[in-house]
Amino acid sequence: SLDGSVRHFTFAEIKKYSNQLANLLRSLGMEQGDRTLILLTQSPECAISHMACFKSGIVSCLASVLFGHDAIEHRLSSTKAKVCITNKANLQKVQSIRSQCPSLEHILVVDDESPTEALSLWGAISDQPTDFENVKTRGEDTAWISFTSGTTGQPKGVLMPHRILLGNKPLFEYYYDYGPREGDTLWSPADWAWIAGLINILLIGWYSGCRVVSTDMEGFNAQAAFRILGQHDIT
Repeated sequence: SLDGSVRHFTFAEIKKYSNQLANLLRSLGMEQGDRTLILLTQSPECAISHMACFKSGIVSCLASVLFGHDAIEHRLSSTKAKVCITNKANLQKVQSIRSQCPSLEHILVVDDESPTEALSLWGAISDQPTDFENVKTRGEDTAWISFTSGTTGQPKGVLMPHRILLGNKPLFEYYYDYGPREGDTLWSPADWAWIAGLINILLIGWYSGCRVVSTDMEGFNAQAAFRILGQHDIT
């Protein structure tokens, strides 16, 4: 985190927590093809939320914590998201436009203590089963929805299929001298609300069995970036 404290998560723990969250989403009535908006900083909870969606066939939708009310409302409405996973710092934004998003049924907050008007993610998954049978999705099925930059008109949702990870991996390898390799550590200041951070760092890093570092910077901070590169031996 920004104060320099470190939390370590093993692949086994990521599997456990994403299984529990997948079970929670099922218990909330989410079905394959339903949408969840993930409005989080680059964080373990962000990664776990995407994994839970991929496992259960739920479509995760990307949103940056830097967005204002209108941008969040546009993404909730256009995706017809039933669940929003966010943090206390951004809860007010979601609450303020909730009446304009009739599809939104549940808000999960990742902080340890969540307000009464939202569900605590960690509290809610604590009693969920740690086993989950992954849905057999196809390569063409939508894994997540990214949004264009909105150069002309409103940003438009782009359906990203599950096969995009394998399609994008050769590009990463050519950029980075046929990496990532065993023992590499990946990090980027690019938030995981954008394709560059989500695919090229988190998903390709984990697909390759590498350590991935997440930081909750809201915007770029050069001093913090250099500290992170050194502290975590980013390759």
